[in-house]
Amino acid sequence: MWPLLPQINHVNIAVNSAEEKAKQLHRDLGVGPWNFLYLESPPLVEIKIRGKLQNYRLRVAIAEMEGCTLELMEPMDEVSIFYEFLKEKGEGMHHVGVIVPDIDAAIKEAEKRGMEVLCSAKWPNNSGGLAYLNTEKTFGMIVELLQRPIPEYRLKPYKRWPE
Repeated sequence: MWPLLPQINHVNIAVNSAEEKAKQLHRDLGVGPWNFLYLESPPLVEIKIRGKLQNYRLRVAIAEMEGCTLELMEPMDEVSIFYEFLKEKGEGMHHVGVIVPDIDAAIKEAEKRGMEVLCSAKWPNNSGGLAYLNTEKTFGMIVELLQRPIPEYRLKPYKRWPE
């Protein structure tokens, strides 16, 4: 299970408006096309923020780039770690995400090494999950561990832009 960061899968930016920022990145840097989706419960279950059960909702814009994915996360309520980040720092890089084969084993290993889990969630039927590690003071960024869900639980975009 170690190294924990074998390859960065995605870079995430916390934003006030995923749509506006996606359009700006497309216009100014040519990034896109963008897939828009909601990250929420359901399908996520057992959503925890600092160990306490708490639902939240995010609007997400995703652009696949060569070798990496760019994510934009817009909080839709005032309870997520993304909302906290925006309130404290404004828009900016929130985390890097890495794919792990076993989310529970990765969390256990990170905690064994002294890393605190800020937020976590599971996909139904223990088919994967995610965890954001409190590594900002040490590494200058949060690290997300992600075990992708089985295909039936993968999130479907509600919009693609530009078409």
